[in-house]
Amino acid sequence: MFLGGLVCISVFYCAANQFIVQRCLAAKDEWHARMGVVAVNYLQVLLPFIYIMPGLVAPLIIGRHLAKPDMVFPTLVQQLLPSGLADLSWRD
Repeated sequence: MFLGGLVCISVFYCAANQFIVQRCLAAKDEWHARMGVVAVNYLQVLLPFIYIMPGLVAPLIIGRHLAKPDMVFPTLVQQLLPSGLADLSWRD
């Protein structure tokens, strides 16, 4: 699923995103436009890891048993982020 579906969706999103299309139209030439889209697609391959990794690492950091499984992300934020950043992202 990752190599098939997510990569195809990522390429389609980059090709249809108005912001990226406008940047391609404003590029110096065709090569710069293509390389910009290729670079963004390489960066977008990393996004699923950013979304999925906190959920996979949470049982190792918090422990396997959490009273409310829905509180995994807020618990990670409170435990791992400094107080200033934790206050920006989550409030009790």
